[in-house]
Amino acid sequence: MQFKFQSIVCVFCCLGLQLQAAPAWWSDADYQLIDTARAENDNALVVQGQAKQAFAAAKSYFDNEFVQFGGAGKEINALFQSNWFATSTYDYNVLLNGQLKSLSQPFYLRLDGLGIPLSLVGFGVNYTDTFPWTDNDPTDDADYSPALIGQVKYVYSFDLNLSQDGDTIPDWWEYVFGIDPSVDKDNSSTDSDGDSRLDVLEYAEKTDPTDYYDGTLPSLKLISGNGQQVIAGANAANPIVVRVDNDAIPLSNAPLEVSLATPNSGELGANGVFSGASLSARTDTAGELSIDYRADPEFEGSVTIDFLARSGENQISVQAILNAVKELSLSLFSGVYQTYIYNETSVSGTGQNHSGQLAGRSNGTVDRFSELSGLPSGIKKITTGSDHVLVLTNNGAVYAWGDNFFGQLGLGDFKGRHAPTLIPDLNNVIDVSAGDGFSSFLVDNEDSTTTICLSGNLQDGIKTDITISNLPILAGQTEHPSATRLAACARHLLILCVDGSVWGWGQNNLGQVNPASTATYISKATRIIETGVSKIATSPDNSLAITDTDELKAWGNTAFDQLNLGILDPSTGIYALAQNIAHATLGNGFIGYLSKSDSLMTAGLNDSGQLGRDTGTQKIASTAVVEREATGAITAIVSGDRHLVYTTEKNELYGFGDNRHGALGAGETAQLAAPVLLTLDQN
Repeated sequence: MQFKFQSIVCVFCCLGLQLQAAPAWWSDADYQLIDTARAENDNALVVQGQAKQAFAAAKSYFDNEFVQFGGAGKEINALFQSNWFATSTYDYNVLLNGQLKSLSQPFYLRLDGLGIPLSLVGFGVNYTDTFPWTDNDPTDDADYSPALIGQVKYVYSFDLNLSQDGDTIPDWWEYVFGIDPSVDKDNSSTDSDGDSRLDVLEYAEKTDPTDYYDGTLPSLKLISGNGQQVIAGANAANPIVVRVDNDAIPLSNAPLEVSLATPNSGELGANGVFSGASLSARTDTAGELSIDYRADPEFEGSVTIDFLARSGENQISVQAILNAVKELSLSLFSGVYQTYIYNETSVSGTGQNHSGQLAGRSNGTVDRFSELSGLPSGIKKITTGSDHVLVLTNNGAVYAWGDNFFGQLGLGDFKGRHAPTLIPDLNNVIDVSAGDGFSSFLVDNEDSTTTICLSGNLQDGIKTDITISNLPILAGQTEHPSATRLAACARHLLILCVDGSVWGWGQNNLGQVNPASTATYISKATRIIETGVSKIATSPDNSLAITDTDELKAWGNTAFDQLNLGILDPSTGIYALAQNIAHATLGNGFIGYLSKSDSLMTAGLNDSGQLGRDTGTQKIASTAVVEREATGAITAIVSGDRHLVYTTEKNELYGFGDNRHGALGAGETAQLAAPVLLTLDQN
């Protein structure tokens, strides 16, 4: 047999060596070479069969101790599986020094590859070189001399159980994982990676004391704070919270690396201390980590915050996306007799409050905008039915309050609420919409499909098999696998799907669901528009859609001439009203729409000035309601029963129409037939 190995510059002492203490495997019955007490046998010749036994014992020893690093390693395993080990032809031949070197060298290479100094395994304490032998040089006569049992003992005399500090963990293990083996540490209380498993247990179970996750990556989930707007130079109103768990079990004290993936966008902080564009932190007892963000004064745009968990060479991450703006923009929503204006930090409302729709306000009617209380942070959308309110947050949670006679709040009872209440077990919601006595919820299934759930009064075709439910239940009517938007009002529901199709069902007495049908109620999901729609809206008697090409289409009631400016498609019953449209809204008997050239159009019923014109007639088709010189460009329009409100690029708020219920927040004025600047009173 021939052995090939690299040149090694060391010193080798053949005879008369002072042997190190024999490791435990020397006395293993399966591999015992000699009686170690008989030192005179150390000068006896070694046969190749005995060398095989020594090699196999050392390999087994390495496999057991280095199991988490791959055991004995490739080189040792390759030699062990060679033909020489498979045959006994030469087992009784005397082993030569050169062969002994070749058999023992892979073990020292393995120790060196793991970064373990020989002094930590009880070998080579009197030697400064890596190996205790000379070069394996064919011209070296010593390589052809017979090897002795003492020499075999010596080259395999490493002891992986040594502990110079007297603890229960070997020196080599502490050294490899960055723990000083010369420092006496109480391993009954040391937990280097903070995973609640002591180092002594990690050694016994062959896990990494510096890797919290021990090779198993956790799950990361954004809980709150994602998607919020932040004013440049200011702190985010709400922290970004991430949960770390393993098979739904929260991991406390779990380490995460947090960094701003968007350069020069701001800085991150934890526990009130900001530390720059990156930081390392650990979760709390609930497995959650809360991070603060401060936007750079000069930055404006999208901000990505990366949360990363690392285990060995593997990693998993989740990203939060925030938006830094020079000024916090306002969002707008109108109920039947209410108007809400909100941003990431506050919500103000005005109007009718007989069922507690204006959270925190006790009087029946509020005629000025005032800040509401008890609302969650990170609001994405507000929607109202006739007497109840739903709020969707950026993290997919839904809060409900107001009237609950039909169980429309989805809280499992029929008790009304005057304070926003989280709907339990309703997660990953991407849109909500409220009708008359019922609520609809669009849930992301996280597999490119969605589910629609309903609660409340489900009669009139909203659900065929159940009339009332006080918990969110599956709608059952939908045929399309994935929706993006809901629009509910009165006793019907529309959905917009990912392919741009529009579907609907429910009350259809005025053709507000499907104008091509004469049915009073439609109980099965019906496709109304085939494709190409990007926005939808509905009112008690009309519905509308804005297409990908900015065309406005509408259908339903025409009694107040609200659709008569359009061109009717007799095959579908749908009117094509206008081109180049940015926004549109529907009230009770009227329509308002904003062109991309910033012209606000209104048409239909005008008995309360809801068209923005004092014409003395209840029906009008009007143009250019708002003079552009008076305000900045319009950014959003909404309408209620008989009022219309809009915001401008300057974050100003204007409104006109019926104010008998305080929906415009303009005091006791009953009717405003022209746009009036509205004020926000936060008291």
